[in-house]
Amino acid sequence: MKPISSSGRSSSSSTDSKTTSLTSCHPGSIYIDLPGVGNLPEGSVVSEFAKAAFSLSIRFEEKPCQELKMPNLCYEVETGKCKVVVKAERLVVKLKKAQVGQKWGALHDAERKKKEMRDERVQNGDLKGATTEELLKDMYDNADAEGKRSLREAMASGQAKRQNEGRT
Repeated sequence: MKPISSSGRSSSSSTDSKTTSLTSCHPGSIYIDLPGVGNLPEGSVVSEFAKAAFSLSIRFEEKPCQELKMPNLCYEVETGKCKVVVKAERLVVKLKKAQVGQKWGALHDAERKKKEMRDERVQNGDLKGATTEELLKDMYDNADAEGKRSLREAMASGQAKRQNEGRT
């Protein structure tokens, strides 16, 4: 099975001369442009919803099967109220949040869980009572490339400011 990209808002994967594109992703709906999907036979689009996950498979007659798997949704959904709407050129995955009004920062839960784990470490774990320097070191050690760059810039700016204040 050939995967449909689930990494973000506008990525695509090739299917012969046509393109499958995850064009828009909102916490309640995922829009997948898929030329000709509305012409596929009944049963070609199969979805499965779990408490905090879902999978979607599209079986083509003459192309490789494609699938989209989201094993870690940000929060739980009501599985019985989730569905996939098949349109002429698009699939729409509709997710019904289990908790009405809940704000989802993203479709998946990676960032939320990372923040919750760090908060737990600060409150009760190895970072409890840590100094500012230790907290900043931990932030740097666990940051992605962009986060590390931002922290280095902030450190350089702070050092320059302190040096200028010492000269006056």
